[in-house]
Parts: sequence; C-alpha cells; structure tokens
Amino acid sequence: MTCPNCKKTIDEGSYCTHCKVDAILYTATERMSQALYNKGLASAQVSDLSGAIDHLTRSVDVNKKNVEARNLLGLVQFEAGRVGDALGNWVISANIQKENNNALRYMAILEKNRRGLDKLNDIVNLYNQAVVDIKEKRSDIAIIALKKALEGNPKFIDAMNLLSCCYLLEREREKARVLIERVLEIDANNTTALSYYYDLYPDKGRPMTAMLKNLKGGVSPAALPVASSFKKINLQEPKQRNFHLTEILFAVAGAACMAVIMYVLIFPTMSQNHTMQVGNIQSQLVEVEEANDTLRAEHEATLSLLNDAERQLQQMVHYREEQESIQERNAQVMRAYDLFNQGSLRDAVNTLEQVELAGLPLDMQERAERIVALSYPVLRRLIFDEGVAAYAARDFAKARVDFLQAYRFVEDDYFLTGEILYHLGWIYSLDTDVFLDANNDTSAAYFERLLDEFPTHGRVNAARNRLNVVQSR
Repeated sequence: MTCPNCKKTIDEGSYCTHCKVDAILYTATERMSQALYNKGLASAQVSDLSGAIDHLTRSVDVNKKNVEARNLLGLVQFEAGRVGDALGNWVISANIQKENNNALRYMAILEKNRRGLDKLNDIVNLYNQAVVDIKEKRSDIAIIALKKALEGNPKFIDAMNLLSCCYLLEREREKARVLIERVLEIDANNTTALSYYYDLYPDKGRPMTAMLKNLKGGVSPAALPVASSFKKINLQEPKQRNFHLTEILFAVAGAACMAVIMYVLIFPTMSQNHTMQVGNIQSQLVEVEEANDTLRAEHEATLSLLNDAERQLQQMVHYREEQESIQERNAQVMRAYDLFNQGSLRDAVNTLEQVELAGLPLDMQERAERIVALSYPVLRRLIFDEGVAAYAARDFAKARVDFLQAYRFVEDDYFLTGEILYHLGWIYSLDTDVFLDANNDTSAAYFERLLDEFPTHGRVNAARNRLNVVQSR
C-alpha cells in the first residue's frame, strides 16, 4: 500500500511509519471533504450562498488542506460581502499551496485595488458601528450607517439583514420586505432573511422574489407609472392694444439713443473689468495648483514613511509572536519532561501531543523524542491491560476508550495491535446501549482488518467466527 499523505510505501498494515498516518482513515477523510466540496459547489451554482458556505466550511473542517474548497469558500464569502472571512481563507490556502493556487491571484487582484480594500474596510466599520448602535437602542442612527454601507457594497448580505431588522423595529414593514427579497435574490436560502419574512407574513408561503416574478411574466403594480398633477392653463387671449405712429417713432428713437450710450460709455468699462477679473482668477488658479502640488508631494512622502513604518512594525510583531510561541512551546516540552521524570507518563505524553515541535531548539526536540521513545512501550501495555480488565468486568464503555488510547501507542507491535482490533470488534458487535455508535458495520471493519493485516495472529479463528455472526444479522 502507498501512503496517500507522504506517498511512501507501507510495508505492513495501513499505518504509515514515516508520517504517522492511518492510510485508510486519511483516504476516508479526503473523500468526505471532497463530497462536501461538491455539495457546496452545487449550492453556489444555484445562488444558495448559505448552503454553500455551510457545506464548504464542513469540507475544510474535515480536511484543512483542501485548497479548492477553501478557495471556493472565499469566493462565496466575498460574494456575500464577508471580505475579511474570504481573505482569511485565501491566506490559509496560499500558505498550504504556494504555487499554482488561484488564491494567490485573488489576493493579487485585491492588492492592486488598495482604494477598494480601504473602502470595504470602511464599510465593515460602518456595519460594526451599526451593531453597537442597535445594542444601545439607537436604531435610527444604525439605519443611516447601514445605508452608507450598502451604498459601498450593495451585496453585503449581513448589512441588508441588519437593516431589515431595524426597519422591523421601526415598524416600516414595506422597506423591510424590499430588503428581505433583495437578500433572497442573492442568497436563495438565507435563514435570517426567511425568518424575517415569515415573521412579517406568518400566513404566507415562501416569498416570490423579483427574479421569479420576471420569469413568470408578471408585472408588479409598483412598476406602473404614476400620473402627476398638472396646472390648469388659461386659454383667453389678452386684449389687443392700438399704437399711434407718433408713439412708435418716439420708442424707436429712445432705443437708438440708449444703444449709443451703452456702446460709448458702459461696454468699454465692462470689458476692462472682465479682463481684470479673468487675470485675477488665472493667478489664483496657478497659486492653488502650486499649493496642491506641494501638498500632494508632502502627502506622498508622509504616506511612504507610514507604509515603511507599518511594514517594520508588522515584522517586529511577527518576530515577537514567533519568539513568544517558541518560548511557550519550550515551556510545554519542559512541563512534559518534568512529568516524565516524575513517572506521570500518560500526562507527559498528553502534554507533549499538544506541542508543535518544528522550529524548536535541538535540545527540546531531543527531550520530546526521549519521552516518546521511553513512554510509548510502557503506556501501550499499561492502557491495554486496563482495557482487558474493564472488558472482563463488562465495563464496555471504559474498555473501548482504553483500547482506542492504547492503539495510539502500539506502533509496530504485531501482537498488541491484533488484540486491540479483536476486542474492539467484539465490543462494537455487542447489543448494548452503553454508547450510541455501536453497530455491526464498525464491528465488521475491525474484524476484517484483523483477518487481512494479521493473518497469523492467534485471534484469527475467533475473529472469523464472530464476523460470520455479525454479518448474518
């Protein structure tokens, strides 16, 4: 058998001695994660963002290294307006797979649009402030902040749901209904929006969104034009007035005199004033442009200094966090080593299993290796004997826990591994309510492993007989 994790050959059984992984369990975990990814992809394709997020989150919980599931989860979260969650999943994905990873491309696109990222950050701040305002019973102020947030990101589902809640608190049912239907256009099975809708209309079924209305060819009454009011026009013509010839001549002469006076006296003065005003405006414009150039240069220099300071601060914080992590892990290794020297082998091993040894000093790694090398042989025999005693006393719940713990330490012990598989098979085959997951399939799996991987073990015949009984049920 080839190990699916490190790709090295497993000489015996399903337990890889190179990477310490059970190949059968590892393969089953990968398949389960892939199945959940497929369900999440199907949900995303039909605009069920909530269902997609649920399936994809469980997929990466089962297999944290499922890069495709993390990338798709980030895209769905970004579509729902959860930019921070999306970036978090893409960063984790990029750390898992540093080449040929779409997450790197997504982050590069966002990095190029720094102004857009700052805008999204402001939107999140508005949303968080709205949450605080609602908790302090200032729903009117929260509505203003949420409207601004939705202007910047119209697909921010959480903001729309919160704004719907505010409208419901303010008894503005129609505004709440419009927002609820907009959420369901984006996320067809959003539980928050559906709960608001059923609270709003308890006697109605699932809401008919605008998309479904268009598909059915219907027209909303709100879309019809509304007639506007007009002012009444007076149709009576004004009375005609007769002018004498003398009056007409005096009027023409007066207009001519006025034109001469304006041409000689007024127009030159107006033209001169206009020229002076244009010159003053141009001078002011040059001064403003020079001042803007100076301010822009100062702003760019200040921004560059701030960016350099931020990078240095981040490097210092990262270095400090690494040092604190190493110190904490060193302390845990020393705690485990003290427990080991005191004879508390089980506590020492449990403490050590919580420590990531990579990056620790060589002497700490040597102490950890010494604990493992000397504790495992003792613990597997001790815990196995406790399981046998519990099994003989018919305390099957404790026996199962002991055998599963002993299995952690057996490594390449042929006899003990076969004994543990045999007893676990018997425990799962018993008709008891001590634990909920007792079933024939699990029992058969343990017996079959014993027959396949340990064919010369002393329990083979007894296991085969019990397997026949289990399979005949």
